[in-house]
Amino acid sequence: MPHRAVTVAIGFWRSVRAAWEWWTSELWSLVPSGWQAALAADPHPVSLLVSENSFAVTIPSLGLRTSGRELVVVEGGWDAAKAAVARERRKWGPLLTIRLDLPKNSCLVRRKRLPKAALGHASALLALDLEGSTPFSLRDVYTHYWVPGTAHNSSAEIEVEHIVVKRNLVAHLLRDLRSTGLSPHELGVRTEDGTRLPVNLLPLSEQAPNRLKSNIDRVLIIAAFTTALLLVAASSAAIWRQESLLSTLQADTNALRTKALAVRKQLTELDTAVRSVERHRLRKIDSVLVIQVWEEVTQRLPDTTWLTDLRIDEGTVLLDGYSKAASELIGILSRSSIFRSVEFASPVTRDSQQSVERFQIRMKLAHRDDKSTTARPPMADKP
Repeated sequence: MPHRAVTVAIGFWRSVRAAWEWWTSELWSLVPSGWQAALAADPHPVSLLVSENSFAVTIPSLGLRTSGRELVVVEGGWDAAKAAVARERRKWGPLLTIRLDLPKNSCLVRRKRLPKAALGHASALLALDLEGSTPFSLRDVYTHYWVPGTAHNSSAEIEVEHIVVKRNLVAHLLRDLRSTGLSPHELGVRTEDGTRLPVNLLPLSEQAPNRLKSNIDRVLIIAAFTTALLLVAASSAAIWRQESLLSTLQADTNALRTKALAVRKQLTELDTAVRSVERHRLRKIDSVLVIQVWEEVTQRLPDTTWLTDLRIDEGTVLLDGYSKAASELIGILSRSSIFRSVEFASPVTRDSQQSVERFQIRMKLAHRDDKSTTARPPMADKP
């Protein structure tokens, strides 16, 4: 498990580093080429030229008329040259870059022709050729190559100059400079006329870091990290604020939902009560009062008929009684405007002792609509 965690951490760090390099490369590509050259150049280079009997320290001229030239600060022994470089370091600080230049006649210059397609691997090819054709080992020399301006005529091959310098010639100088905090950034080569060749014999591992560039990189890293932290903090604050608002809104919504449910319940109960009242009101309006039924029955039935029972149940009227002519009662009651569907509920039976017929009549009460459309005929005189 720890090994897996370390692997994941390394993979994450490589991803972050690749993203950072891509981001800086994209930003650098947005800078105009002229500005790129100016920013990539050494801010204030000081050159320490090594000759056979003396050392010369030169710095670039800052005057308008002498711009681009070099001024000799001091020329003499090693201690004086080193003191002059130290003064320049105190003056310019991280803006100062130190070059140690060797005369070209003190170097081994090898001219070699290489295929143009192999120019990207020229360092490895020249190193193999150096160890195979000379007694030198790569651990004993500083090497670099450059392409002269006249070497671009051949279409298939290209000529390069391979510069070789023994380490023991400059090892004590480099060691002395590093011990005093004046580590050189470049180990260059100059021709007899003072022209500097575009080579740096120091390997990347021995080059002093560019303090200005390192500081700028640190500032960029800190700024990017601070920006990322601010973005994370702002995003977290916005998310927390949204969560708080959502929580408050949810609480308010729940409270309003509870009130709405209570109001809906009250409305439902009120609607039920209103419907019940309306139903009873319509039933009362549409129904015929008991007294009206009683009055209609007493007025319609002849004197030879008397009732023993009268019942009204959900719009149905049941009449029980005796009559001398029960069969005539159906026609008499049918002529009423408040009765309909008049019929015998059971067979008529005759009481021989009293000479009357026992009957049971069932009929429906007519609604108001029926009564309004059906005119009540004049009531006949009782027989």
